[in-house]
Order: sequence, then structure tokens, then C-alpha cells
Amino acid sequence: MPATTDTTGHSHRLELLHYRCKEHDYNQQAALSVQMGGGGAETVIELLLSRNYETEPFGYSALALFFATNFLLTLSFVGTAAPYGLFVPHFVQGAAFGRIVGIAMLRNFPHTEPTHPGTYALLGAGAFLGGFTRMTIALTVIFVEITSDTSMLLPLMIVLTVAR
Repeated sequence: MPATTDTTGHSHRLELLHYRCKEHDYNQQAALSVQMGGGGAETVIELLLSRNYETEPFGYSALALFFATNFLLTLSFVGTAAPYGLFVPHFVQGAAFGRIVGIAMLRNFPHTEPTHPGTYALLGAGAFLGGFTRMTIALTVIFVEITSDTSMLLPLMIVLTVAR
């Protein structure tokens, strides 16, 4: 299980759901989908945005299936009378799509300066929310506050401006 360090320097572990797997193994799809459905959206967002993995915990197929399922479920609930928010689903969809792009960039351009897929996940979440909410400055502040990483300020501003 990957260990992360928050902005205060405290180390904690992100729990990847084992779901009927062996002791030191985990199910990629369950780590995303089951935790999301069980009220663990915060955990899923943390897993997608984390930049502290030594090896990538999610593959293309798990992320693509999670993205497609989440996207289709969001589409099906939009016009219903069911209480279903759109902020968190768009955030998660953007983070999943951004992480897919980040993995693709790492694998297809190995000789360039490596950027972690978690960075692409953050920018993807910003792009999806920027296109959905159209709040450029507010989202920039929210994302910088979430990450406590001021080096992401300019890339976030560019992504949110283009997405608008």
C-alpha cells in the first residue's frame, strides 16, 4: 500500500481495497469503483491525485472502465429527480481521465522530463470542473488550497482558462 506524506509532513497510508485478493495484492477496479460507491469519494480522489507512488497502481483498463462507468452513470442521473450532485463526479472523471493521459505520456515519451500521472490527474480534474462550472479564478484557488502546491498555479490557470 502506498504511503503518502501530507503538507504537515505526517505520513499516512492510502488503502487500496483488496476485495477477495491475496494478502499483498489488490483489485484495481475495486480500489476505484467499490470505494466510490461506498461513500469513499474522498479516498478515490486521494488515490487518483496522489503523486507519491513508486509504481503506478492503476492500469489503462481499470482507469478507462472506471471513467466510462462513472461518466455513463452521471449522464443517466442528470435528468432524474434523484439527489445527485455533479461537482464530485466531474472532479473524479477529470482526475481519472488526466491520470490516463499521464500514464500515456510516461509510457510514450520515456526520454523527456517525467511528470507524475498525479499531476495530470489534477490538471484533468481542473479541466473538467472548469468546463462544467466556468469558475476560473475560484477553481484555481480551490485547487491550490487542496494541493498546497503553488507551483501548480500557472498550469492550473492555463488549463482552466482553456477549458472555459
